[in-house]
Order: sequence, then C-alpha cells, then structure tokens
Amino acid sequence: MFESFFLRTTCGDFPKLLYQVAADMFTLVLHWEPLSCGPNRGRDFEQIFYRYCDCRHLALTERAGSRTFRGFASNSGLNHESDAVIACPDISIHLELKFLTTEIQKNDLLIFNQKGMDFLLALPPGLRDKPLYRILLSGSTVSQEARIFALQWGITLIEPTSLPLLTLHELAGRNLSIHGHANETVQDRRRIEIARFIVPLQQRLEEVARAIKGQAQFPSAESCRRLIHQFQCEMGRQYWALLDHLNPTWTEDRYTVLAQRLFIDLRANSAGYLFDREVSP
Repeated sequence: MFESFFLRTTCGDFPKLLYQVAADMFTLVLHWEPLSCGPNRGRDFEQIFYRYCDCRHLALTERAGSRTFRGFASNSGLNHESDAVIACPDISIHLELKFLTTEIQKNDLLIFNQKGMDFLLALPPGLRDKPLYRILLSGSTVSQEARIFALQWGITLIEPTSLPLLTLHELAGRNLSIHGHANETVQDRRRIEIARFIVPLQQRLEEVARAIKGQAQFPSAESCRRLIHQFQCEMGRQYWALLDHLNPTWTEDRYTVLAQRLFIDLRANSAGYLFDREVSP
C-alpha cells in the first residue's frame, strides 16, 4: 500500500499477502457504509470480502456457513463455522468477519481462538505445520479486554479506529520517520516489538507449553496494554498524521480503487468528496 511513498529499509517479516489484506481491509472498514440493516449488514460485509478474494485470485476454501478448515472438520467434531479461510501454499489465514452495531467483546475472541485450535489439531501433518495466522475483521470497535486477548494469542485485529499492527509493522520498515529523521535502529526495534504479537497459532501454542514449564513468558496483560498505548495509540496516530500530511486522501484513494473493483457504490456529497464523515485515528 505504501510503495508509492517510501522504499523499504528492511525486509518484511511476514508474507506480503498479510500486509496487503490488512491495509485493504482497514480502508474498507474505515469507509464502507452499509445500506442494509440487521443481519443483512453482516452478510453484505461478508460478500464484499469474498469478492475481494475472488478479485485477487485468493484460494478461499471456506465461506460463511462452512464447517471445515481447508476441507477438514474440527478435531472435537463440533461444527464450528468458518467465515473465511484463505489457503496458500505456505500459510493459512483464518478470518472472523464482524459488522456489529456494538463493540466486539471478549467472547467473540475466545470462541474464534478455540475454533482455530480445534481445527488445527484435525489437520494432517502436511498442513498442520504451515503457519496459521488469524485475523478478526470488524466494522465496529473492539473492547479493550478483547484487544488484550487478541494480542496475547497473536490474533490480528482490523478495526476502523486505529491502524492495524501489520500496517504499523510495514510503516516502521520504510524510509519514514515520525520524529523528523529516519532512525533505522529505532524503526527496527519497533518492528521486533510489534512482531512479537503477530504470530501463527502454532508458535503461540509452543510458547504456552514452554511458559507452563517456566521456560518462557507468555505475553502479560500489562505488556499488551503498553503496546496498545505506545504503538497503536501514540505511534499509530503520528504515522496517520504524517501520511495525511503527505497525501490527505491516502485512505480515500485506496478505498476508491477497492470500491471500483468490488462493485461498491461510491456516494458523493455536495462538496464533491467521496465521504460525508470523518474518522479520527
């Protein structure tokens, strides 16, 4: 998303697809305004995401109503529903899609996390060791306790109120400074810290086993609160302000491209802008 702004200073730690999905879906939840109400709003949201995957030729093996993960039922036999699963040769991406009128609460994250473990245990060896990344894509805000739980378990949250961690990780790897000069040492430290909280499910489960034996530390609630404050609130706000300064319509431009590709109606107001509301970072 930011190639037109800056050159990369360090190689990415995550598959390029993850960065692209995070950036594209952030612009979607930031600007898309559903015309439907009630459950239809969520269904429309799902269909837009599926069109996005089809447009990008992503292997979407499960959609809403599916009871499998990459074609395999859960280990427990419970019929968990998968909103979306992107199956790549080297990774899997499990997505939960929400577009509610209220905040996402901890139970939504608890259920999503347990689904992932139950499906992971049922996969054959050839698939079980492929990194399984989880993304919760929400059109509404997420409660603080749900954010902490997501960080502890490596679940990436994409919500309209703050830049996703994956996007912050990408920005910290470019020739971009929020302090007036590019300091690659500081940027690298930021990337390392953020990367600790964006991990495949397999890695987090291994860390849990080591933590139980006293051989590792599981992310504490305090460390998660500190990351939310320092990175998503403070650093995220600074990056957002700088991007607005360089290109005031950077999210609108990206959304326009997505909307045209995904057949989303663009509604212009009397001032000639695409959007009739502002969202503060």
